[in-house]
Amino acid sequence: MCGIAGIVSLNNRSSTNIGQTQKMAQRLTHRGPDDAGIYHDPHHRIALAFRRLSIIDLDTGRQPLADETQTLHLICNGEIYNFQSLRTKLTRQGHHFKTQGDIEPIVHLYQQYGLAFLNHLDGFFALALYDNQNEKLILAVDPVGKKPLYYGVQGDFLVFASELKAITSVFPDNSINNVALIDYLRFGYIPAPHTIDKNIYKLPPGCCLNLNLNEFRQKNLTALPPAYHYYQPCKQNFTNSVTSAASELSILLNNAVAKRLVADVPVGVLLTGGLDSSIITALASRASSIPIRTFSVGFKDERYNELPLARLVAKKYKTDHTEVVVEPDVTQILDLATTLYDEPFADSSAIPTYLICKEAAKHVKVILTGDGGDEAFCGYDRYRGFVMTTFLAKLKMRSLGSFFEQFLTWPGPQQRSRRARLWRMIRALRFNPAMQYSHLMRIFYEGHLNSLL
Repeated sequence: MCGIAGIVSLNNRSSTNIGQTQKMAQRLTHRGPDDAGIYHDPHHRIALAFRRLSIIDLDTGRQPLADETQTLHLICNGEIYNFQSLRTKLTRQGHHFKTQGDIEPIVHLYQQYGLAFLNHLDGFFALALYDNQNEKLILAVDPVGKKPLYYGVQGDFLVFASELKAITSVFPDNSINNVALIDYLRFGYIPAPHTIDKNIYKLPPGCCLNLNLNEFRQKNLTALPPAYHYYQPCKQNFTNSVTSAASELSILLNNAVAKRLVADVPVGVLLTGGLDSSIITALASRASSIPIRTFSVGFKDERYNELPLARLVAKKYKTDHTEVVVEPDVTQILDLATTLYDEPFADSSAIPTYLICKEAAKHVKVILTGDGGDEAFCGYDRYRGFVMTTFLAKLKMRSLGSFFEQFLTWPGPQQRSRRARLWRMIRALRFNPAMQYSHLMRIFYEGHLNSLL
């Protein structure tokens, strides 16, 4: 991963401070230890900073990246998978490239298509594109929101960065966002656009912020325009047979893994022994001309230890396998691991994930994981619960749920007990399908939140 940061003057009175931008970039060094770059426009209206983790085009892929006229300046954290086909197409349209990297096509896409350039990208990214000639700034994140982008107005400046800590390093603000805190206690994380900081926001997945800086300065505006969704997911229903669906899924998975293996540095896989990471290991091994590096984390408590399963997969596909066993006492690394999270995040796997990634970083620069597989293919128990509550709601059993609810007491914030699952399911019967799923996922509810805050 890489890190981006920037400061933009929103009026004609204030000038950007390159020292502040450099300080923000320093807080992102762990994201990009290989290289650093700064752009500061001659009129001191905008400063862009970049920290690089070199993956593709190691020699010439430096950022900030400018076009041949020096009017467009780009910083991008991410990877564009279809950069080669974009490069071919744009070359035919008369564009000239100076690097072999995956990021440069973005600049030429903007020259060719304007703001619609985002619809041509296949990849994951958080980017800032400054159009000096038209005094426009574009902030955007990929459709899934894999790469974060924080932003906010601090006095006379718009400030943005890949991490919240980079912003607060130069604009310290201890004001807590109570809406975000409630969301955290409900769901175990803080959904976009909110952050734990009252004055800073996260750009939601598939969203873009398009700023006309001239308009801001001439009209002395202080409020940012709303971010808008540039990406509209396909809503077409699949009507073919299960066999056709399985065949198409196989093609999609093979293509997805293959394009993520394109790198000028070693690539590995986090292997748990579960279905998702095992499939990725299999597909990566078939697509690679050399043995894939795999990394697994285990526990001394056999109830949670998946190392035996991971070893079987590693042996079958002849991977270069590495294991890390988490000791019961991990308090010595707790502070270090939590500093990497800018906000409250109730993920019990954060510590083992940190440890295995720390080990993997000694050997590879790119890691593939099975994260998201259970969400995409409904692998968790909550999806079965959601189907059941939806079915019961259709049978007009909402009133029956309200009747039983009065005899049940809150089982506490534990999520996995049968009593807790039954309690959440009965409460969810009162709502429409979207709210039913939300209630099945909750940790604390309104009555409990009121007593906590």
